[in-house]
This record gives sequence, C-alpha cells and structure tokens, in this order.
Amino acid sequence: MDEAATGPGLEFVKAAKRGDARAWAVLFKHFQPAVTSYCLTCTGGRRAEALDLTQDIFALAVEKLHQLEDLSRFQGWLFVIARNRCLRFGQRSAQAERAVTNLSLLLADEPPEDAAEREYWLRRVESAVQSVENESHRAVVTAHYGRGEKTRDIAERLGMPHGTVTVVLKRFRDRLKVELLSALAHQEPADVT
Repeated sequence: MDEAATGPGLEFVKAAKRGDARAWAVLFKHFQPAVTSYCLTCTGGRRAEALDLTQDIFALAVEKLHQLEDLSRFQGWLFVIARNRCLRFGQRSAQAERAVTNLSLLLADEPPEDAAEREYWLRRVESAVQSVENESHRAVVTAHYGRGEKTRDIAERLGMPHGTVTVVLKRFRDRLKVELLSALAHQEPADVT
C-alpha cells in the first residue's frame, strides 16, 4: 500500500518542502503517533523522553527536508531520522549507565540492580556535577565521569595541566563521597524514588 493511500499525499510533502506551515501541520498530525510509538519503544516506555525525541525528529525533518530529493520517500526518510535520533538517545543512556558504574566504582560498590535506585543515584550525581561552580572544573568532571574521557585527553582538550585535572577530579570525588554517604545515612532503606 503506498503512502498516498494511507496518509497525506505527495502534494503535502511538496508544500512542506516549500515551507508551507499548514502542510507541515498535516504531516505532523499524520506521522506523529507512529513516530512517538517508535520512540516509546526506543526509550523503554518513558513517555516524556519519547515526546522529546519526537519533537527533535520533526524539528530536524523541517530543517533537512530540502535535502530529500525523492519526496515520495518521505515516510521512510522520516523514520531514518527517528532511528538515528533513537540511536543517539541509546548512546546517551549508555553514558548515563557508565556514570552510574563510575559512581559505584568511586564508592567501591556494585552498581544498583534496581532501575529506580540507579536513576535516583544518577540524579544525585548529576545534581552534584551541576553544583560545581567553576565552569572549567564542571567540564572536567562531566568529561571524565559522564563521557569516560581519559584525564590526559581532558587536559589536552581543555588546555590545562594534567595535574590540575586530576586534582579537580579528586576533590570532586571526595566531596561527592561525603554528600552521598550523608544522603545514605539519612535515607530510609526503601526510599529510592
């Protein structure tokens, strides 16, 4: 079954390519449920993240439609964008998992198996990272614990001495340990959400 029989015709795609906002509204109304459903699968059912991805996908489609030569392939092209965005989302999720693993190594413990508990501790770490007042120090912490960059690479990229990078990370770890251990001491055993 071709796209014209199941949804907006080629004339809407052509009009959207010319910048017609009404044509984009028709295309969005038709394709948004399927794109969101796809994103829900990619995010493990997390609706807010799926909706954010859907918005990003359509924004990119608006920006890049001029590059699509065969307009009859709009639907497939849109879902290639969706797949690529979801892959990037998965990579960010993997980075978040690495951050939790790095945190647990930092605390010499195993990563929590419970997803809610992992999410709780990840939010605590993200909050601690955001509370680093010095922007260059925050960049060091984010690069090392968020993206897994090596200290020498960070020093070179940020143009700072390697020793400074290692001191910033040591001070962050020390501060984080105190904060997290304090949070653990004041937390009810089942209170992880």
